[in-house]
Amino acid sequence: MLAMKNIGRERILVPAALLAFVAFGFYGVLLSYDITIYFDDASALTRGEMPVRVIAMAYPLFAHLLFAGTYLLSNGTRNSFALSFIALQFLVATAVFGLVFVFTRGARVSPTRSLQLLSFLIFPLAGLVLGRFDMFPTAAAFAALLCFSRKEYAASFALLALGAGLKLFPALLFPVFAIAYLARRDAASLARDLLPACLVAIAYVLLWAGMFSGWGDPFLPIAYNSMRTVQIESTYASAILPVYLAGLIPVEVRDIEYAMTLRFPGEPLVSSASMFVLIFAVGIAYATAFRRRGELEGTALAACCLFVLLSFVLGSKVFSPQYLLWLAPFTAVVYCGERKMEAMLAIAAAWLTGAIYPWLYGPLVNLSAFAILLLFARNILLILLWFSLLAELWRGGRWRTAKT
Repeated sequence: MLAMKNIGRERILVPAALLAFVAFGFYGVLLSYDITIYFDDASALTRGEMPVRVIAMAYPLFAHLLFAGTYLLSNGTRNSFALSFIALQFLVATAVFGLVFVFTRGARVSPTRSLQLLSFLIFPLAGLVLGRFDMFPTAAAFAALLCFSRKEYAASFALLALGAGLKLFPALLFPVFAIAYLARRDAASLARDLLPACLVAIAYVLLWAGMFSGWGDPFLPIAYNSMRTVQIESTYASAILPVYLAGLIPVEVRDIEYAMTLRFPGEPLVSSASMFVLIFAVGIAYATAFRRRGELEGTALAACCLFVLLSFVLGSKVFSPQYLLWLAPFTAVVYCGERKMEAMLAIAAAWLTGAIYPWLYGPLVNLSAFAILLLFARNILLILLWFSLLAELWRGGRWRTAKT
């Protein structure tokens, strides 16, 4: 009888949760302008013209193809493009839930708890899930983890290459997978299993060079990223802005190609130093993976992937709210067990991010004290999570023997 009641409750709660997610996400999308930019990009691309300049500089080639494909499927009208794009992102997000379930089903972790944790991490970011395309590279990166855990190495590396063609962060996981691979097999086998990924990379370079031959400099993305300074949501900004609130330094917010950045005394030095901090933080993550190389299976490998991505997010001078989506599936499988404190840190960081963007982003840009303090709290939580991962992985903690 109790089981029947639980089933009946789930039949009500699951659809209700999905409807709430879609409604919440739709409202978040309405407060954003990203889908409009994607539409303009795809419209220009399908006419054989250079896409919107900021998109051409900021996003890899496969992202343009994603926009163009959605444009063609939606008959080229703005409203149908938006609905098609949102529906596509919802399907990909659903696929991520499926990947997490499959990954945890054979592991010594609870699939139910993983999916619950993933729901708590994703729900406050619903507007970003539906209104931006980051779930695509996130799905590719996590599918690569699943394939690697199943010893489907060639598919794993190819998925990382495909994900990096949509957004660059999956490329950060190549060294982690290579370290884990070489702990089991030789370099000749690695070269053979990297062949599909190399073919994806070659196709990407040829397409990119061909498209930019008519648009101008193919190195525009590099110039664009070097042009961006300390972004308002970065860890560096959350250190600078409380000093501004104390009245010790002046701060000005600037819009550089749709990115809100800070101008303050010493800003060029901080921007330059951020690259060294980023290299140091990601280097620590790779060194930790190398130290644990014989144990990188299942959730231990997922924990190292999470550590690398979190190191990049915290070390970079650019921190956009959708970066939390990159971390979500890895966090869900790593912290679904007894580590409730770390799970709560991740959940709190996700909900604070959802509060800041888009709800409090205007006040943050206007340097509201309340929004600045929320941002500071969010970044402190992520820094605490980083140190927790470092301590656990360096000493070979609870993921020592966890396998799928």
